Order: sequence, then C-alpha cells, then structure tokens
Amino acid sequence: MQLQKWSTVNRRLFATGSGPSRKEWMQLITERAINGRIIGDMVFIDIDQLAANTVLSEKKQDDMPDLLS
Repeated sequence: MQLQKWSTVNRRLFATGSGPSRKEWMQLITERAINGRIIGDMVFIDIDQLAANTVLSEKKQDDMPDLLS
C-alpha cells in the first residue's frame, strides 16, 4: 500500500476541480470503499488500489465470502 495525500491524488488523477473533496475522501475511507488512512486531520489514499481497480464501491460490514459457491 502506497499512501499519498488526497490533494496530491486529486492533482495527479483528476481535472482541476473535478476530484473528490477532502470530506468525500474521508467518507470513502470510512465506508471502506477505498483503502486509505485518516491520521488526525490528514487524509491519505492508497494509490495502488486506485491504479488496480476501475470500479470502487462501498463494502458492507457484514459481507462474508461464500466459500461454498
């Protein structure tokens, strides 16, 4: 996991003004839609996960893998 500040990720991956806000990044992390870390008031995003996936969505807390299917 390589972490970058949310503002750096926005600058590198999104057109000016179109990336998620700091608050939106924090919500995506707390909802487990993306991997990242919130350390105090600093927000860091896992850039490896963003590079490896085209669709990121909220993971449910009670999701259990179906090992029998």
